[in-house]
Amino acid sequence: YVVTRALRDGHHGGTTGWAAQGVEPLRVGPCSGGRRPGMKSIVIGIPTFNRQALLTRLLDSLIEEVRSEPAVLRIVVADNECSDRTREIVLGRQDMPTHYVPVPERGLSHVRNAIIRAAGEQVPDWDWLVMLDDDGMVTPGWLKALIDCGERFQGDLVGGPVDGLVPDDAPVLARVSHFAGRETHPTGPIDRLQTTQNLAISRRVEGLLGFPLFDVRFNGSGGEDYDLFRRTQRAGGTLVWCDEALVLEPTPADRLTNQALLSRAYTTGTYMGQLRRLHDGTRREVTGAARGLVSSVAKLGLGMVSLNSERTARASLDVAHAVGRVAGLIGSRTSRYM
Repeated sequence: YVVTRALRDGHHGGTTGWAAQGVEPLRVGPCSGGRRPGMKSIVIGIPTFNRQALLTRLLDSLIEEVRSEPAVLRIVVADNECSDRTREIVLGRQDMPTHYVPVPERGLSHVRNAIIRAAGEQVPDWDWLVMLDDDGMVTPGWLKALIDCGERFQGDLVGGPVDGLVPDDAPVLARVSHFAGRETHPTGPIDRLQTTQNLAISRRVEGLLGFPLFDVRFNGSGGEDYDLFRRTQRAGGTLVWCDEALVLEPTPADRLTNQALLSRAYTTGTYMGQLRRLHDGTRREVTGAARGLVSSVAKLGLGMVSLNSERTARASLDVAHAVGRVAGLIGSRTSRYM
């Protein structure tokens, strides 16, 4: 391995911190070595904003994955204007090849595109860029399973399950929300993916779509991931699911209140209405949104009549999403991530 303690990138101001015990730090350039011939080179990308404790937990969970997988040449952490100790934490890691990138432009698309740019500068011949959110934790064998699956099925985008961990005493709305469940599918090609949490991006996607991969129109609202999936499919790319590559995502209490859950359902519906209109056409999305609203309201009524609290809770989230979807179609905008 190349040993780096403090590398300054003149264009983006990125800094790499990587020291090995008993070895004098060296000043080096972009890394493309340190792996066996024929081994795929991997970069892990993590966008973060003021979550130093969660980021530390995620990096700690990556230690064994990095040790067992010499193809991991950089872990790029993109700091989207953090005011906490994020920079110090990233540069202080002694156990992995971290690279710190400050991203002053707020928003998800900006920070994800900055990760891709830094990956190309730090590891010019990278084969896979694996995206993780800063609030997750990887499980043993996660990385090998994800990359092996991508290679086996020649995937361009490879997603895996994210297991939301919700306390047993959480409100019923939280227990039926997407935070409480794990999406599962048979491993192999799939028609849709849901999120950039636990997503491997093949270098081939740059050839299909060019740069930037993430559309800045969805910078503040979210949905930049769904847009990437749809454009990749339209360009002939292959989406793959790896059910064995598990990431855990404990959910903080402030995301599990009824207000927070209903607000999230509404804002997700808002950007999904815009995205579906963009990719499927206005007429098709208007029809789908109207049907979704009528169906969800009917389910809510049935749940209330039956006094079934879980059915009522699920329908309440569906109604909030459907109302947001209609709002997005008539011009409403959200800025959840700004």
